[in-house]
Amino acid sequence: MQSVSSKQPKRTLNLSSVGKRTKFDSTWKTARLDSVASVGSGVTLGKDLSGHPTVELPYLRVENVQAGFLDLSEIKTVRVRPDEVANYLLESGDVLMTEGGDIDKLGRGAIWKGAIQPCLHQNHIFRVRPNPEVLDPRFLESIICCDIGRRYFFRIAKRTTNLASINKTQLRAFELPLPPIDEQRAIAAILDAADVSIDRIREMFHQARELRRALVTTEIDKLGGIPVRLEGFIAEITYGTSQASNDRAIGYPTLRIPNVVGDGLDLTDLSHVEAPQKHVARYGLTSGDLLLVRTNGNPTYIGRSVVFRPPSDATWFYASYLIRVRLKDGLVPEYVDEYLRTERGRKELFRRVTTSAGNYNINSRNVSSLLVPVPSETEQWRIVQLAGAANGLVATLKRRVSAAEKLKRGLMQDLLVEKDHGRAMMEVGRK
Repeated sequence: MQSVSSKQPKRTLNLSSVGKRTKFDSTWKTARLDSVASVGSGVTLGKDLSGHPTVELPYLRVENVQAGFLDLSEIKTVRVRPDEVANYLLESGDVLMTEGGDIDKLGRGAIWKGAIQPCLHQNHIFRVRPNPEVLDPRFLESIICCDIGRRYFFRIAKRTTNLASINKTQLRAFELPLPPIDEQRAIAAILDAADVSIDRIREMFHQARELRRALVTTEIDKLGGIPVRLEGFIAEITYGTSQASNDRAIGYPTLRIPNVVGDGLDLTDLSHVEAPQKHVARYGLTSGDLLLVRTNGNPTYIGRSVVFRPPSDATWFYASYLIRVRLKDGLVPEYVDEYLRTERGRKELFRRVTTSAGNYNINSRNVSSLLVPVPSETEQWRIVQLAGAANGLVATLKRRVSAAEKLKRGLMQDLLVEKDHGRAMMEVGRK
């Protein structure tokens, strides 16, 4: 185990200069993570426990651990042997980190504050338990989320197409800056104040989404009548291209799962596919195409949908993990999209979801058999317009969350990786 080593230039802490360049007068040290914290793995799901006494306890999944916060809206339970509980039991102050997933979410982490007692964590989440005498968990969370941590995890990760993962050995070897504990706590206090503001805006955003969902659900429930199978309104249903994509903007812009799983079409992470002209007829999107996620390891992503309306004059493709549905006249694609977002629509879809090798799946046959209430087109558009009005509030609050998070990242940059100290720590991340 590597001991703490002194490597950094002196800087002085000035708490009155929040948002400005901040200097520290103490000598910042560096330390391997395993010299200042213990790192543990979680419970493996699906183990054969027949013949053993068990207890059923709540546990955290990858979906619960977000970047800088925990989403506890859905908590599942797992059966474990009583003598194993201590191995996986969370304690307040533990920093939770994801083992892998989408590349942009690699190594995301958040602090466990004991909201549920007792609570375990699954094996795809690392539990980092700092030594409180030398490492503040809030400071560690900040280091993980800033450029120092992100660069290290990106560099050492094992990568496949759009996915990446790290192991416990790599996490233990993470070398982080280690100012004196009082200085860590001062930095954490500043960032905590920013988090309070972000949490408030984020809560308003979630409430607006729920309001939107409730409005649409109420209007659809009023319709009555007998739902009909979607297949009667489908002109064409196909899967997307499996051609390798690139991030060099060469070829056709191609929509993938990350572009679909938000509140609408998200183009912040866009890939391209080089393909011959003859593929345009097969994989090219037209205005009004309904796209659905057909396979993913995260069950909440299955069946997520969006209506494609061209954001530019380019020819747009869609990837193989998406299903494209072209509807006939009489059924408005935006109306179907709104219906699939309601609890009723999600239940209708999940009745048809299958699992294989850890992935959840739907296919074109499943989608075609969906039962959908079909009012007049005038009524469909009325519901779409109602949802659109609510979407304006959701979009505004989403932008406010993003703006607040951007401000916090800038503050973290000032506090953690500014000037000479920042350049030195960047070099640590590149080694």
